[in-house]
Order: sequence, then structure tokens, then C-alpha cells
Amino acid sequence: MSLGDATLFWRDCLVRAVAELDPMRFVSRAAKRVKPSATREVFKIAAQIPDAISLAIGEPDFDTPAHIREAGKKALEESFTHYTASAGIPELRKAICQYYLKYGVTADPEEVMVSAGSGQVLFQVMGTFLDPGDEVLVLDPSYLNYWPVLEYFGAKAVSIPL
Repeated sequence: MSLGDATLFWRDCLVRAVAELDPMRFVSRAAKRVKPSATREVFKIAAQIPDAISLAIGEPDFDTPAHIREAGKKALEESFTHYTASAGIPELRKAICQYYLKYGVTADPEEVMVSAGSGQVLFQVMGTFLDPGDEVLVLDPSYLNYWPVLEYFGAKAVSIPL
């Protein structure tokens, strides 16, 4: 058997072995408790409604403005393509503190964290402060992602109707 044939043989063995694995056996109990996202169901329903206006995920109904596209190109040309500080770009964190001064809120940039979105922050905050069995007051209706994240951490949502 040539080296090429042996490589193909072992590749095929590996492919067959992986195909027979049940990937769900590697999923944590916490993840298995979480129901599918209600957001996906809403998207399916909205897709059936002509001219529906989605207020769900902040997706604009216009193309990215030219000045933002140009800034992106400039960043690429200047090799601004690496990870930033994990809490966010320091200058941005300072600017956020400056912005909130007009509302009488004083914050230190070391107390500010910039995230990729609300889902990331919800997961981090709830994972930091919640233990299984904790109860959390949740306005109803509310942001759909509160419920599955609470469920993931084993906390109980207590609905407060609006």
C-alpha cells in the first residue's frame, strides 16, 4: 500500500468514525436545558408578512454609509486588524465616560467594558452573579434572550406583566 493509499484509508476510517458519533453526548446538561430561540420563530413568521418592519436585532434598512465603508478600508490599509484590549479600546472607554458626564454619571474607564452586543453581556453578567435556583424579576414582555440565558444558568425567571 502506498503512502497516498494509506492516507486515504485512514482518512476514510476517521470520517466513518466521526459520522457514527452522537454529537449530543458532548453537549452540557446546561445547554440541553435551553429551548430553541423564540427569535428564530419570530423571524420565520415575519418572513411571511409582506413589508414587515423588523425591530428585532437592530438591522438597518439601508446600506452602510460611504464614510463608514471608507473608515473600514482605511483601517485595513493601516493594519488595524488585530484584537483590541479585552475590555474594549481604551480611547473608546474614555469617550463613553465623557459622554455619560452630561447625565451626571461619573465612571472610570477601568469600570467600563465594551462588548460585541447585548447577548454577550447578558451571558457574562448572569454567569457572574447567578446561581442555580436564584430568582430574577423579568418584565413581560421583554427582550427574548433573557429567558434562555436565565434557563442556561439554572435561574428562575419571575414574570412581571407590564
